[in-house]
Amino acid sequence: MTDELDTALASFAQRRSGELARAIEELGRAALVGREPPAPRKNSEFQRGWLELAPDPRARSWCLDTIIDKLPKLLDGQEHPSGDKHEALLERLRVLRQLAPDPRVGRAMLALLELRTPIAGFVVVIDEIARVLVRHADDETRLSPALDELDNFDLELLPAATAKPTARPRRRDLDALYAAVYAAPDDDAPRAVLADALQDAGDPRGELIALQLREHAGDATDEMRERARALVQKHGKTWLGELRPITYRAELRRGFLYELELAGKWSTDKWDALATEPSLATVELLVHGQATGKVVATMLGGVIARTVRSLAVDDDDVWKMIAAAPLPRLRELRAFHWKRMSYEMRFVELVLPYLEQHAQITRVGCALDMVPRFSKALTARLERLSVRGDLAAGLKLWAKLPALRCLRCEWSSDIELVRDGKRELVRVDASTWGSRLELKGLPKSFTRIEVHGNQTFARDLAAKYPKLDIVAMPPPSGKITGVK
Repeated sequence: MTDELDTALASFAQRRSGELARAIEELGRAALVGREPPAPRKNSEFQRGWLELAPDPRARSWCLDTIIDKLPKLLDGQEHPSGDKHEALLERLRVLRQLAPDPRVGRAMLALLELRTPIAGFVVVIDEIARVLVRHADDETRLSPALDELDNFDLELLPAATAKPTARPRRRDLDALYAAVYAAPDDDAPRAVLADALQDAGDPRGELIALQLREHAGDATDEMRERARALVQKHGKTWLGELRPITYRAELRRGFLYELELAGKWSTDKWDALATEPSLATVELLVHGQATGKVVATMLGGVIARTVRSLAVDDDDVWKMIAAAPLPRLRELRAFHWKRMSYEMRFVELVLPYLEQHAQITRVGCALDMVPRFSKALTARLERLSVRGDLAAGLKLWAKLPALRCLRCEWSSDIELVRDGKRELVRVDASTWGSRLELKGLPKSFTRIEVHGNQTFARDLAAKYPKLDIVAMPPPSGKITGVK
């Protein structure tokens, strides 16, 4: 994120934008990932290390977090038992005042004022905080109630407060906002900031992000979801950008790529380069699609490894990458068959030990006859289990696993059994079903059927099973099909 942070800071020096300030905060946090903070025992050593690191934009967020930590006692600039810590704080503030404008510094000064710590109560310290604040303020600073702590402070020294930029954001500003989303894919705040900026720029993707954020929060209307679907239908393939050549199908959620189903090897010869595409940083579900195992392994060697939550494995090439690559967010691993090798042997010798050793994986997909081989510890932590079998076989397994929250019966049935608190329900994907669905043998504890993606099918099912509560659920708004 080095280049993105430098670009964003250069842009901030020109525009002093509060929206850009929030993006810089996210980029600054991302820049700390993998860095070991200094941990000297003596306060004087900490002070020297702090002063050396503060000019580095990549370390600055840490410095601001620790601005009043481990302050040595100074007397006329020299460490002395009779000295005072406020001199050391002044040293740190003076270094910050010499830096190029950085909104993180300005906002840290506001936080320091709000903290009302005694060390910042000296008049000389408050005066220096005010000077630093003027140097690094953004266009939202003068709205902060923390300024009440500054007596006789001239607000005209700060950038004018603006609800939104008066001019359309420049491309490099937008690039920084995109980078902030990629740096914090779980956080909705950077996406909301980008949505506003894109709408100001007349970009329809800003509207999509805003609509899907409402959808994710559960307060979107049918009209909003329909509008989002229309936007995706019109612009979705374009929004895939550099990833379009490798995409067979995809889904956008919260305005960004959530699921990626890969196209065949024939679609491009640039898989290695595309594996580093920044927009992969929001992908949580990677589907093999038409791609070979070698292609999938190549993708797992890139950006997607940091964020992917669900993977399938069906050959040795993919398995070697899963076993070797750090996959910090992986929560689901599916293995239903194995190319050119014994599925049972590979699952028992490779996949099962991996599942047992990686406690963060709570969702598993496998052949039905592999489940009895699970240890008690693995079975106990399972939240979701996908098996290949019909509804009758699924119901037998469901009864044996009372703590399981979701059981998906794939292949011949393709339905989900769900425990929602004390309630049990069935979810049906209408895209795989017509009038063939039979719910015979369903226990009386299941009183609700959720049908996803087809209201007509839901009405037909309600006529067939009048005693059940049949509910039509809206389809996702972000599906992109027909790419290849």
